This record gives sequence, C-alpha cells and structure tokens, in this order.
Amino acid sequence: INEDKLSRIIKKYEIKSVIHLAGYKSVAESVTNPSIYYSNNLGILLSVLNVMLKENCNNFIFSSSASIYRQKKDLSSFNENADLHYLNPYSHTKLIAEQIIESMFKKSNINYSILRYFNPAGAHESNLIGEESTAMPNNLFPYICKVATGKLPYLKVFGNDYETKDGTCIRDYIHITDLSAGHVKSLRYTIDNNKNTKINLGSGSFASVMEVITEFNKINDKEISFQIHPRRDGDMAASYADITLAKTLLKWEPKKSLKEICNSALLWERTI
Repeated sequence: INEDKLSRIIKKYEIKSVIHLAGYKSVAESVTNPSIYYSNNLGILLSVLNVMLKENCNNFIFSSSASIYRQKKDLSSFNENADLHYLNPYSHTKLIAEQIIESMFKKSNINYSILRYFNPAGAHESNLIGEESTAMPNNLFPYICKVATGKLPYLKVFGNDYETKDGTCIRDYIHITDLSAGHVKSLRYTIDNNKNTKINLGSGSFASVMEVITEFNKINDKEISFQIHPRRDGDMAASYADITLAKTLLKWEPKKSLKEICNSALLWERTI
C-alpha cells in the first residue's frame, strides 16, 4: 500500500474514521499458502495504522474473526472473554492484528472497535450486491448456491463425525445487511463514547451444514446433491456467538433469519 497516497487522501477529504475490511479470508487457502496471508493481512494493516497515527485520524473499526476463539469442549457459545487460539494462518493473522491494534493505539488518541465476525452470508435485498466466487468457493453459502443453480454438480461436506447433533460442523450465520448495520452502530458508539471495544457480530444462533442443506431444499427446485469428504485442516466443530455485549453497548441485534439468508443468497446467485 502506498502510505503517502493514503495520507493525501485522508487530508484532502478530512477523513476522521476508517473501517478496515481489506484482507484475505479463506481458511483453506491460508493453510496451503500461508505467506500471502501474513504479508497481506498484516502488511496492509500496519500501513493503514501508520497513516492514521500520522494524520490524527481518530476512529478505527477493524474486521476481525470468530476463528480466533479456542474451541470449547462443550461446544457452547463464545463471548468476548473466551480463550483465544488459532487453528490456521488466517485466524493467526486476525489474532496478531488485534494485538497490533491494541499495541499501536495504546498511547494515542485513536479509539477503535474490533468486530469479531462469525459467518456473513446472504445478499442485499436489491439483488444488486452479493458474494461472487471466481474460483471454487471455500465458504458454504456460495458453494451451496452454485450447486443449487446447477453450476457445480455437488456440495462437498467436510466431515460428518464431529461431536455435533448430526456430525457436521455448526456455525453462526449472519445476514450481510445485519453485519453492515453492526458496523454503523459500532462506529457511532466509538465516536460518541471515546472507548475501545471488542464485540461479537453474529446471529446468536447456529445451524449445522446438514441443516443449511435442508433449508435450501425447501426453497430450491431440486434437492442439493452432496458428498461426505474428510475433515478440512483448521476447521472447528462449532462456532457461534454470544451477542449480549453488542445488544447492550450498540443497541444492535440481527433481524434476518436463516431462511432469509438462504433466499437472498440463492436469488443473487441466479442473477450472476
């Protein structure tokens, strides 16, 4: 990243807040090619923070990840005080990034909010904005949508021997518009209160891979074909949020259901 150019942009437009979303996000890709994840996810972050400190840009919202939580034996939800850990280079970059932000802004007048995403999915209700994978999808929703629309022959389900009710991984899926609203609320809270926060953004509920397939079968013209494959390196059995803090501090909670997430994702896929 060109720090001088970024400085000029911040000065020209008198920017006082930054929402940092730039980063690679595939767990599988990070396992096979870790170096690009460390160089990109951390190198760009350092440049942005350097410029913010230089230009006195006061508010920072960071896109972190629930993948930094340590898996619990009882597979219960994660709150913001849960133990931290990483299973793959992607989550490692997010954990290091959080530590960098804390360290660099510790004695500055910059306030930050670290948002730990769970599993964003779905598309905007206008059907003009959604997730498009140019290669083989790594995330469940774009993958299952391509199977539902006949662009791929079947879905690979990675592992059916986890300690969950049907053996497949369980995840907390949050509609992308709910996630976006969480960013707006978080930025407002950061500006108004001059406080640093770490907050989960998830639905507060969960669904297994098989339950997501069942939900798609209800809305699709034909059933989703799938095959069971071995577990992937770096995958947790269960990851879902306790969103009490977001409700309390931000006065925010998600509005969209799993059915609405599936519907919007499938409608978007049919347009691309």
